[in-house]
Amino acid sequence: MQAFNRNAVLGKMDRPMRVGLVTDVGRIDDGTFNQYAHEGIQRAVSELGLEYTYIETRRPEDHEVNLLILIEEQCGLIITVGGGLGKVVERVAKEHPNVHFVTVDYVVQSSLPNVLSVVFAEDQAGFLAGALAGCMTKSNVVGVVAGETVPPVLRFRKGFAHGARYVNPKVRVLSEHVESFDDPDKGRSVALSLIERGVDVLFGAGGRTGSGAIRAAAEAGVWVIGVDQDEWFTTFEEGRAPGSDRLLSSAIKRVDVAVEKAVRDWAAGRFNGGSNWLGSLRNEGIGLAPFHAAEEAIAQEVRARLSEVTLRLRDGTLQTRVGPAGEDRLETLWEQLRMWDWSELAVLVLAVFTALLIGAIVIWVTRAADLRGAGLPWDQVIPEASALVLSAYGGLYEGAIGSARVLAGSLIYSLLILWPGLPSRWDFSAACSTSGWRVSSIWGHYVPPSSASPSPACPSIFTCRWRLPPAHWEVPSGARSPARSKRSPARTRSSTRL
Repeated sequence: MQAFNRNAVLGKMDRPMRVGLVTDVGRIDDGTFNQYAHEGIQRAVSELGLEYTYIETRRPEDHEVNLLILIEEQCGLIITVGGGLGKVVERVAKEHPNVHFVTVDYVVQSSLPNVLSVVFAEDQAGFLAGALAGCMTKSNVVGVVAGETVPPVLRFRKGFAHGARYVNPKVRVLSEHVESFDDPDKGRSVALSLIERGVDVLFGAGGRTGSGAIRAAAEAGVWVIGVDQDEWFTTFEEGRAPGSDRLLSSAIKRVDVAVEKAVRDWAAGRFNGGSNWLGSLRNEGIGLAPFHAAEEAIAQEVRARLSEVTLRLRDGTLQTRVGPAGEDRLETLWEQLRMWDWSELAVLVLAVFTALLIGAIVIWVTRAADLRGAGLPWDQVIPEASALVLSAYGGLYEGAIGSARVLAGSLIYSLLILWPGLPSRWDFSAACSTSGWRVSSIWGHYVPPSSASPSPACPSIFTCRWRLPPAHWEVPSGARSPARSKRSPARTRSSTRL
């Protein structure tokens, strides 16, 4: 059963206009985006003299019922928060074209003239939070406690991971989703498990679940970063809650500003339905909150790096590499090489090179001693000992990778098979000289043996043949065409002995 609350602001107009809010699962004082939306509406309706009604959603199953209640309450503008409600709005808005809707954190799939979609560049906010975490970590392990796997949360999580790795290629990012925005106890347990795995900076991106996570982590002495609004004033009670000094910042989405603007535009007759509004760094729709009690812990070098990242994200010279659905976008080869941990590769290469060098020295010295013991002069010893080293390492190369000649031959034969393409008819046949059976396989097709006697031209235990149609085979100049061969009318090439 949903909780129904009414907060009416007496109108100063001859014909009162009413605004409604349906929260995502949670309350209007949850300290995250539900509360932000509520506060933005309150500012607008108080100044404009509008009536305001809100409903706090307890279960996702109540989304449509809550919307219909507000429509019956004669709300001319209904604001919804979260992707679950957005999907319901897509359907309900078509049935009620005279009601205007604002969907927060959801873009309607079809353009509807009575729906405005408000979304945010959570990947940018997450990227900044990740850059801050990457600069502050000492263990090079940072973590995320995320809410439901919906696009805004995915954008936060992926942006955080990319930002942390951008400023600190050595950092490792651990993350876990909790499929609820309203489970602070679960967030707390997940946070503590991540801390046990070495996390020393934690980002909570999951409503009250994330707030519970960062509260527990801060109490455990770990640096934390909040989400949606400045959690210094909500989760940490303006510094009165334990662990407040461990709050670095919060990745803010200015839901309040976006919603307040939508209410004002609607009241003025300028409702911009059928479009999307994107809050980003360019219009200050997202950003980082002040450092508060952690002010002195943020070094000047960290502040400078954050300023640089912010500027580059704003002007587009730096991309988060996160897509609209929260997917990873392909990075360029240069970016992948730049973020590679070259120190580990250098250690590996140095170890292999050292082992090979020592081996070469041992082989050369041993052979030289033998030759000198046999009375050979140095002008013969040096080239012979060197030749032995080359021979030994050549054999090692062929044993590990294969002969260059064999590899080249295999490549040529492969091209001959693949070149004709799919239209060609491939016929692979095998003959076993010891049992007398024959198998021909195009798509697993079995052919009984035509003769029980082994092939005199095939003394090996197993031989393979493949055929290609004449239209797809080119005979080299000067070679005898297999098509004119009396021995076989088909083009046949036999493999080496297995």
